[in-house]
Amino acid sequence: MTIFSNLKARMEADPNFRERRFRASTLLSMALEETGLTERFKDLQENDLIEFAKTYESHRREWTNVQSMYPELRGKDFQDKKRLEQEHQIARGYESGYNELSKRW
Repeated sequence: MTIFSNLKARMEADPNFRERRFRASTLLSMALEETGLTERFKDLQENDLIEFAKTYESHRREWTNVQSMYPELRGKDFQDKKRLEQEHQIARGYESGYNELSKRW
């Protein structure tokens, strides 16, 4: 199953997951299960893990913003993004290029 289909199935099975206030907790649980890290992090407080995930995501977004604003700070692999994204999409069971196709209409 793809991440999308897993999320859809979880939303269908658990109406609470559709609510923003329950999103972080359920996404955390799903990510830990998918990576096999549930047991490893069971002693940590859920709120600490959620806070870490949010902080990480903020840093990742700003990292992208810095490289967008300052092209000289881009890595050597910057041009590989599109190809790597497509390979990852195919590996996850998605149809690569779907967004580009839908933009044409």
